[in-house]
Amino acid sequence: MIKTFTYETKTSDKTFNQTIYAIDIQTSLQKWINKISDEKNDSYSFNPTQVKNIKDQFVAGQIKMQFVTKPFYIAFKISDKFQFCYINELDKGQPDIIAETKYFKTEEGGRQHYAASGFRPHVKFAGKKMSTTGEQIFIDKDNVFPGETIKAEIRILSVDAFATYLYSGQKFDICEGPHIIGQGQIIEVVNNKLKKDSC
Repeated sequence: MIKTFTYETKTSDKTFNQTIYAIDIQTSLQKWINKISDEKNDSYSFNPTQVKNIKDQFVAGQIKMQFVTKPFYIAFKISDKFQFCYINELDKGQPDIIAETKYFKTEEGGRQHYAASGFRPHVKFAGKKMSTTGEQIFIDKDNVFPGETIKAEIRILSVDAFATYLYSGQKFDICEGPHIIGQGQIIEVVNNKLKKDSC
């Protein structure tokens, strides 16, 4: 199961938060380093020089890590002063389903840009008129681009409305508003409440 980690960095005047999806806290740290290295990301106050400095400390094993007892944190130097970043592990429980999802190419009606892990489109299962929000945590990737296929852990909002309705092999649409931007197929129904008795 993929875990959810939130990284909170407090500076003198702001607090910056980043959500990271990873199998463990050590892997989440590498993903956090990659996130702050994305200069298009405005979630951090770190400038390119500071980002390079943090990356260099990480590669050299100079980032201090406290992952034994809570609160978890990492510490690194900026301008010769330690900066702390606190890490919280969120327990979202088991996913409801695991599915293979295919996102349409832009010219086929898909998204203009990538979808990031944690994306919450609507999902509409075959045979049901209603749809529900389905949080998708991508397996083995952080971002999925138009035209790509990926496996995902999915948690749906309206569990009661789909009780005893889902089964392996069932197909569903992935929607943003009225637009179908992709399709999926259930690999496994993890939540027993959702499992159909027989197909």
